[in-house]
Amino acid sequence: MEWEKRSAYVFIKTYPGKADNVYNMIKEWQNTIGVFMTTGPWDVIAWIDTKDIDEAYKWISKVRYWPEVERTSTNQTYYGYRNEREFWDMPAWGWVKIRSTDIYSTYEELKNYDWVAFTSSIPGDWDCVAMFYGQTYEEIYQYVMEIKNKGYEIEYYAPLKAYWNMDYKTKWEEYESVTVQAQY
Repeated sequence: MEWEKRSAYVFIKTYPGKADNVYNMIKEWQNTIGVFMTTGPWDVIAWIDTKDIDEAYKWISKVRYWPEVERTSTNQTYYGYRNEREFWDMPAWGWVKIRSTDIYSTYEELKNYDWVAFTSSIPGDWDCVAMFYGQTYEEIYQYVMEIKNKGYEIEYYAPLKAYWNMDYKTKWEEYESVTVQAQY
């Protein structure tokens, strides 16, 4: 499944000891597809989906001013791809930001791998964000190294805690129908 100019990935740095609070607050928002506490320079990653960028902007603006939040980095999807397989039941995941020499080829390449749950072209400091999935974290590491060995710059995040909004499909389909109607 592919989409354009809809969802966003919000990377959140919290103040010490506050990541769990932020994680739990984001779980409550109906437009959250998934939220993850992670390793690396960002404490929480939220994958959100809204009918338009204005709604996402309003929510992100609120999150940025929560007293638990030190800073945020928002990566709006320009082009997105989601593997049709259900990925929330997989035992291992890893988030990856990728920088390459051109913005579009990384996204196109990642769509061809069965172990890519989703990938998005995110114009900005990084070119692409993706989630790799598999049976073990050793398997995820092999996928990360496969991409890195092709010359891409990688920033990897292992989830410490994960929440998937199982009701997101209804919202996704609702927003998709609005997008399709707007095109005609």
